[in-house]
Amino acid sequence: MTTDAESAAATLIRSRELLLLRAGGPQALELTNALLCDDFVEFGQSGGRYDKSACLHAIEHRAESTGWLSEFVAHSLSPSWIHVTYRAWLPRPDGTVSQSLRSSLWRLDERGWRNGLPPGHDGPRRLNPATRQP
Repeated sequence: MTTDAESAAATLIRSRELLLLRAGGPQALELTNALLCDDFVEFGQSGGRYDKSACLHAIEHRAESTGWLSEFVAHSLSPSWIHVTYRAWLPRPDGTVSQSLRSSLWRLDERGWRNGLPPGHDGPRRLNPATRQP
């Protein structure tokens, strides 16, 4: 059963995911910085790992987007952790639209709901293609 507090948190987090999806340019840095935990890590499609600093740099140098979200689902893991999944849609300059499935963890701390991973998470290791070992 979803409580009113969980529903309100999910609505807030959805709006924040949309802000992060659309953020671009130097004017977006302050907001993005506030929404990402200091230990934020993003894992790319290629298996690359990007920390908060790398993400802020990328956002500073990209244009704002008119992207949107669909199939947004929030799962409350505890009173201070929510896992969300959704499909992100991003228009391309050639008129086509790219889509990707996304997943993120949001935690409630003294600054509010922010995007981050649990402390101590090392993330995926790249595997040697020949041995399939790290």
